Amino acid sequence: DKYAAREKLYAGYMMFDLPLPLAHQELRVIAGARMESNEQNLNSFDTQDRPIAVRLQNTDLLPALNLTYSLSKAANLRAAYSRTVSRPEFRELAPFAFYDFSTLSVVYGNPDLRRALISNYDLRFETFPRVGEMFSASLFYKDFVDAIEEVVVPVSELTRSFGNADRAQNFGVELEARKSLDFVSHKLASLSLTGNYTWIDSKVDVAGSATVIGKKNRRLQGQSPYMLNLGLVYNSLSFGTSVSVLYNRFGERIAQVGSLYDADIIEAPRDLIDFTLTQNFAARYEIKITAKDILGKEQIFLQEGRKVKGNLKGSTLGVGLSVKL
Repeated sequence: DKYAAREKLYAGYMMFDLPLPLAHQELRVIAGARMESNEQNLNSFDTQDRPIAVRLQNTDLLPALNLTYSLSKAANLRAAYSRTVSRPEFRELAPFAFYDFSTLSVVYGNPDLRRALISNYDLRFETFPRVGEMFSASLFYKDFVDAIEEVVVPVSELTRSFGNADRAQNFGVELEARKSLDFVSHKLASLSLTGNYTWIDSKVDVAGSATVIGKKNRRLQGQSPYMLNLGLVYNSLSFGTSVSVLYNRFGERIAQVGSLYDADIIEAPRDLIDFTLTQNFAARYEIKITAKDILGKEQIFLQEGRKVKGNLKGSTLGVGLSVKL
């Protein structure tokens, strides 16, 4: 499983930012395009000492357009389009097997992987009632061509590889808000609540093959049907103190796409709570304490409702000191 790899990326872009008066308000137009030429090369030998060469080369034009219309001094309407690219990693291209101790499975690379192209469409309304407060509502749509997914290979030992889905679409709604608690009491003016909820309808069409079920309208691998983030944030400029408690939860998602003989492996929903404390002192110093995944809930993977593996993620605690010179 030893190989030598190299990647070359040549890119250039042009863009313009143009404000235009429209109906006594301002329409801001930001548009441009990026040209990327990318080449990935991987070289090795098989067990018979025969050379193996993997080469993936593409030249892509990636346009982008962003329109922002000011409805008032405190409200905007945004519309955006962009095309982006997702390229396979070398480990995903390398035609070798290695044992992944974190997931207790064998992983094979796929030298026939293609890069994925994604078209992104967004429509967003945002308003800022007061300084430090905001509310936004967004609609978004993403169209994937050759989306790269992690798939299960039908052999006796749990084995994973990577493949391209023919076509995938994500459609969703996102709501986001940030609100000060001074409406409860002026003593709570330094406290604010933040929230973000995203609902996503994901569909994938995959042609049948030796390793992938030929079925339609399953979710894209790794895509949850919903995501929820909540936060309680305290900021005191006079004391140089910042404290945040963040909560995150996501819906069940496909961890590995099933084979012709096995169902998909599903990652079960999991609650996460993170804590961060930042304190400035003596003008130049800052101490930061972080506690991540405080609940330390087990990461559980299911296949047809049966637990096939688990991962005790555990909590992490970090303490850091920085000095401004």
